[in-house]
Amino acid sequence: MKRIDLIAISISCAVAQLAPAAEFHVAPNGNDANAGTAAQPFATLERARDAVRADNQREATDVVIHGGT
Repeated sequence: MKRIDLIAISISCAVAQLAPAAEFHVAPNGNDANAGTAAQPFATLERARDAVRADNQREATDVVIHGGT
């Protein structure tokens, strides 16, 4: 490998570590005005979808769907 390739790989790895995966939560007792955290989940999948689309800084985003009816 060329030296420039190794530098590019190192920079890519460092940047990837700076932007961890986002995580949004949806629960039956949630509220779409909430932040989407585990303690303050969204109420609907549509709100989670909008949050994922707005958070385009990360490569990976998890949406956690809590149990309930």
